[in-house]
Amino acid sequence: RDESFDEKWWHLTKEERYENMHEMQFCITEDELLFDAADMTKLGQDIFVQLSMTTNKAGIEWLSRELKPQGIRVHTLRFPYDLAPSHIDCTFVPLRPGLVLTNPDRPIAKKDAECFRKAGWRFIDAP
Repeated sequence: RDESFDEKWWHLTKEERYENMHEMQFCITEDELLFDAADMTKLGQDIFVQLSMTTNKAGIEWLSRELKPQGIRVHTLRFPYDLAPSHIDCTFVPLRPGLVLTNPDRPIAKKDAECFRKAGWRFIDAP
């Protein structure tokens, strides 16, 4: 559907895109739920989903509602420097409990990183 996409996004300057991305406003709208399985990673009973150019808030909320009865928790992650559609595994890869490999060019939002750090997780940047 055309209403699912903001055509103006592609005409923004790089600076305007960064500004929008820091506000988590992407090329997709919230008119219908959208999600891409490549925006997700599962750790035990938790699924972490990146809010992105292919997954919107409506899609994440729907997944959360659908999976909650099965005991699966859905968490939103944000990567405010991700200017192009990217799968979560090129940005954020849990290697083992307590350790995540990250992309230094697309860091996780500080607020989202804090929940991992409080739980004792450590982030290492890919070379």
